[in-house]
Amino acid sequence: MSTRFSVTIRCLNPDCGHRYKRVLTAENEDALSYVPDPPCPECRKRSKKKRFDYDGQAPAVGGSLVAKAVDTTAQIVMEDQGYTDLRDDVREGETMTPKLAPRLQQMADNMFARPKGRGHGANIMGLSPAAVRQAAVNGRFMTPDTPNPVAIQHTMKDRKPIEIVAGEGVGRRR
Repeated sequence: MSTRFSVTIRCLNPDCGHRYKRVLTAENEDALSYVPDPPCPECRKRSKKKRFDYDGQAPAVGGSLVAKAVDTTAQIVMEDQGYTDLRDDVREGETMTPKLAPRLQQMADNMFARPKGRGHGANIMGLSPAAVRQAAVNGRFMTPDTPNPVAIQHTMKDRKPIEIVAGEGVGRRR
């Protein structure tokens, strides 16, 4: 039959030396020496605390790897390309490069703009797929040198006869 003993224990860690009480269970008082000592609660508290190495400056302010990489890249671009007015207030996805000269900026903006006027293919981007299909069937996208498939069929000399299989004149050949 086991007996419960109230024991005062001192931590053997030289940095700690904490004394604490525990209730241990053993067969007799002699068997109590074979029961392992429970861990020190003070040493456990100290090991759970996360240490922060403070070097005297705020964390990640101008010292993060991303900030250093951006600063280094900006410095290289300014030296190599001759830019002196790079933007530093950019968000993700924006570019740091300055605006182009007005004439070049207009050319860049017009490169991706919708076509204007009634020229070939004008305003096709604003149409639905069904409207584009209907416009193509109506010949809107044909140019003078586009062959007409219906005219080609009518001018063919070696057309095969058509046999009517349903409706009026079933079995007749045309």
